[in-house]
Amino acid sequence: MAFQYKKRDAGAWEKRASQQGGDYQGFIVDEAKVYTPKKGDNFVRILPPTFENADHYGIDVWVHYGIGPDRASAICLQKMKNMPCPLCEARARAERGGDEDLAGELKPSRRVMVYMLDRKDEAAGPQVWSMPWTLDREVCKISRDKRTGQVYAIDDPNEGYDLSFEREGEGMMVKYAGIQLSRRPSSVDEETLEYISTLPLPMVLRWREYQELHELFAGSGMEQTAAVNKPVAPVSLARRPIAAARPATPPLAAEEPPPPEPPEDEPPFDPVPARDPPPRPIAPAAAAAAVPSGEVTGKSRAALLREKLAAR
Repeated sequence: MAFQYKKRDAGAWEKRASQQGGDYQGFIVDEAKVYTPKKGDNFVRILPPTFENADHYGIDVWVHYGIGPDRASAICLQKMKNMPCPLCEARARAERGGDEDLAGELKPSRRVMVYMLDRKDEAAGPQVWSMPWTLDREVCKISRDKRTGQVYAIDDPNEGYDLSFEREGEGMMVKYAGIQLSRRPSSVDEETLEYISTLPLPMVLRWREYQELHELFAGSGMEQTAAVNKPVAPVSLARRPIAAARPATPPLAAEEPPPPEPPEDEPPFDPVPARDPPPRPIAPAAAAAAVPSGEVTGKSRAALLREKLAAR
């Protein structure tokens, strides 16, 4: 039988081409492409918001980074929904314990998520960019004419402006410099606008429940729990001091069996021994009658001796 080649869907090729190595879990759904600025010069076009009641081209998000052994990222439930967040609880516990390094790692970061086009790779289509809020602040500053007060709508699909900047450094030392707006307006095609309207920014966020966040962080030292239905405060076992081992209790000798346990209705200690009752006081009349004949009360021995000497 001759071999027959079967063509596969183009979407499968695209998914394999955009896959990431490892089991990294982020806070953006897989359907959206994520943009990461390249080292050196970058040229981007910020796209307009396609969700209701938008007062900005992006949305503010609070994100926990570096979660667990896979260094995952997740949206902070406490900052975004005012709900219990196991990562914030672990951070508070680390601060109380004086572990500043762990507390710093668990601190959520504020980002501004936008749709944009990479002018160096427009074939990639619309991408999601979680830009630092400080960079968004600088973009808003240069989008306003300081002399006239005019605001340039950089995200306008027909008369917006491209943005250029330079990325410097690596890792935690990344900086953005030379932020500028293009001097000429640019437009965005209808296909791009249709795509971001089908998948608006709020739908791009990947929300996780309390227990799922708990399990993401478990590999880095959080105490495991079987209680899935109710939140359980995480505990950092990796940095908790180990208690000193207790000395083993020496075994009792065979000829001295342990004393029997006291009954439940009796105290587990020896009772105080009873004391003899104190003597009862004697009335004065009875006391005089009780004195034997020949004994004198109320006089000292010296007085009696002087009386005997005087009688001689």
